[in-house]
Amino acid sequence: MADIRNQCSMTFQYREPGGHRPEDIGSGVELVRNDGKFLPIPSEGDSVTLIVDGKAKSFKVDSRHFSYDIGGLCAVNVVVTDILEDELARRLKE
Repeated sequence: MADIRNQCSMTFQYREPGGHRPEDIGSGVELVRNDGKFLPIPSEGDSVTLIVDGKAKSFKVDSRHFSYDIGGLCAVNVVVTDILEDELARRLKE
């Protein structure tokens, strides 16, 4: 069985509220850790915190797109958008 590390990646893209096309806000993140465990893929509606330009920023997942290659490669594009501060505050306690 082929080693799937470095063959599955997730890229986060940002879309402005009301915008039509997202733009990349980070490079691909490997979905398989060195110990062989998978990182979770956030679902639509989930909130995520990403490091953008050296600062932590929270977003809401708007959509996901999965691309597969017959050779076993996979890529996940996660589109995020702004999240209201009060909505984020209701989701977690810091």
